[in-house]
Amino acid sequence: MIGLHAECTVPMSGTPYNNTPQDIATLMTFIEPGHPSSREQWWKAATEQGAAKMVVKEIKSWSDNYLIRRGKDVIAVQLPPKTVGHVSLFLSGAEMSV
Repeated sequence: MIGLHAECTVPMSGTPYNNTPQDIATLMTFIEPGHPSSREQWWKAATEQGAAKMVVKEIKSWSDNYLIRRGKDVIAVQLPPKTVGHVSLFLSGAEMSV
């Protein structure tokens, strides 16, 4: 079994937890080292064809119990308006030769 064994763990992230399956797996293992996903056999089964439903069910169950996630509708009112700009850059001769 892998993971950090502590009396209490509180990971905090400013990025979405669902960037990749590995991101969620890392959080799952860190927060709950005893979770089935912290075992290599779970990942072998999870990557087999037809395992998607099992993986989705496990991750949803886990995230419902452990993650607090504010939706975009809650955060959007706190953010400044999106701006898009274009900047022209000119490379030096040394930069062009790389």
